[in-house]
Formats: sequence, structure tokens, C-alpha cells
Amino acid sequence: MIYLCKIKPKGPLLVNENRAAIIHSDTIFGLLINKSVQLFGEKAVTPLTKGDKPPFFNSSVFPFYKDILFLPRPLRPPTLIKQQANDMVIKRSLNEIKFLSPDNFFKFLEDKEEAEKREGSTLIGRGGRDMMAKDKIMVKRDKEEKGLHIKPEMIFDHLLVTREERNELEREGVKTLFYKSSLARVKPYPAYELRFNPNIDGGLYFFIQINLDSGVKQVMGAVRLLQDEGLGGGRSTGGGAFELLSLEEYKGDLFNHSSKRGFVTLSLYHPREGEVKSGVLEGGAYQLVTRGGFIGITGLRKKRIRLFSEGSCFRNSEMFKGQILDLTPEGFTEYRVYQHGMAFKLEF
Repeated sequence: MIYLCKIKPKGPLLVNENRAAIIHSDTIFGLLINKSVQLFGEKAVTPLTKGDKPPFFNSSVFPFYKDILFLPRPLRPPTLIKQQANDMVIKRSLNEIKFLSPDNFFKFLEDKEEAEKREGSTLIGRGGRDMMAKDKIMVKRDKEEKGLHIKPEMIFDHLLVTREERNELEREGVKTLFYKSSLARVKPYPAYELRFNPNIDGGLYFFIQINLDSGVKQVMGAVRLLQDEGLGGGRSTGGGAFELLSLEEYKGDLFNHSSKRGFVTLSLYHPREGEVKSGVLEGGAYQLVTRGGFIGITGLRKKRIRLFSEGSCFRNSEMFKGQILDLTPEGFTEYRVYQHGMAFKLEF
């Protein structure tokens, strides 16, 4: 079962610069595992220690506004109509976009060649008869307009929305979903403080795939405990606290796009050796993210590892699942250190 968790930060949220997510999936997973152990003991991570299917795994964290769940910009080139493909303003605007509303997300990934093949075949006949000249003109016009229609009014603060969504945002007086300010004093990585508008129906969300019946109780307890302890940096001084808006089974249609064409990752992804040998990298469009950091307050560093980032695109296959990695340093026996590398897939 896939659950949708919506939260609203109560104050500033301190995060590192992430191209395609507010908070990476491995950060959320680590926090939820930690809180699960606090609530339910070591039995909460028994499936991980045995190498079995994890009780749950999650996507990264993205923004939402009302019912609009913004998705990471896919890393493969978009399907654009001819005029847009040659428009440098459009190309530069696309580079600034981090998140897309679902309608634009799937238009972004349309297979132009397949669409043209389908339209071309209909020119031969329809219902056993030759098409009329006016029908051919209509099909030709549709073909020319195939692709993502991007207009200036559809760009909204690093978000790509539909014209109707943009109009709704303006009617509600929404100028931005969150304000971002750089914290140059935080080193060695660039850090940012996000401040969310408390007066709008918006915030952050992430998906959770729950694999075991016991996982529902485990996740719900962990998220409720986590809301007081916070996300991001500065938690020891009260930063990152949030309000849990909802945590319930996802009833939408985002994951109903069953396809043999490919999938986009909504999480960080570390393939198994067998997946790589089967050709996961062939024809893919992806970026790599290096993850490391410290283990709690121990002062010990985790093993550094590289993963595919959110928005990475691969051809579809049942084999592509990823894995939960054990990155416990040698000599550290207090507890095991796990790294989220499961692919939270969204097919297109």
C-alpha cells in the first residue's frame, strides 16, 4: 500500500541544497527507522537485519499546494513542440524549474516519436474508409502542436504549472509556497533556510510504501514522534518542527500510469549488482548524488556512497527495485546503520 504523508513546518527549515527535492529520501528513512526503534524496539528493524523486504520505504520530500502534489523535474529532455524546441528563453526557463504539477509532469515525458507514428497511421484510414481532406488537416495540426505547451504565465517560482493552476494561485494571493534564503555561514555544504507561508493550504509531502501489516502502525507512530523532534538542521535548538496534516492511504491516480516505457525515481536509488548487469544504465537520464555524513552524535562518519538522484529516468523493468544498504562502520557495534536506496518508481 502507498500512503501519502502531508506536513507543514511550524518554523524555518534548514536544508542543504538539493536539486530535485526538499529533503532526500534517505534522510526521512533514517529518521523514521530511528523513531520506530524508540517506539517498538529492535523488532522494528528485524526485516532489515535479515535482508528481507523492508517494512516500508519512502519517497523524497516535495512541496504541495492543496491537491497539487509537485513532482521533481525529469532529467530526460522534454517533448516540446517545434517552436519551443528552438526558443532559448524556453530552454533557460526549463533549467530553472525544479518541480512540475502532475499534468505537466506527464506531458514532459510524452513519447513524441510514438505519438507521431500513431497519428501517421490514422491517415491511412479510419473505420475502413479513407480520411477526408479536412480530417487530414486536423490530424496535421494536432501533430504540430504535440508536446509540452510552455507559456510565461505557467512558470511560478521554480514550478511549472498549468494556466488554470497559475490562475488559482493568483486568485488566492499566493506569491510563493516558501521563501528561501542562503546561509553562507554553514559549511562545508551550501545550506538554505526555508520559511513556509502559514496562511496557505500548502506544505511538504512524501509517499510511503508500506510492505507489512505491522508497518502501518510503525510508520504512523514514527511520524507522530518525529513531528516534535523536527526535520533538517538545527533540531537540537528546536528547528524543523512540523505539524502532521494527514497520513492516509493514497487514493489518487499518479501510480496508475502502468507503462513499459520507463519510470522516474521519486527517491534516491542504488541499484543492485544484478540490476546494473541487466542494463539499468542503458538509455537512462540521471544525475548522481554523493551521500555521507555522521552517525548521530557519535562523531563517526558513515561510508560515502553515490546514488541516482530524484528525477532520474530509466527504462521500465520489474528488476529495477534498488536496495537498503548496511553502511555500519567497522568496529561500531551500538546499532546498525542503514541507507535508503530503494527506487520509489513513478511510471510514465
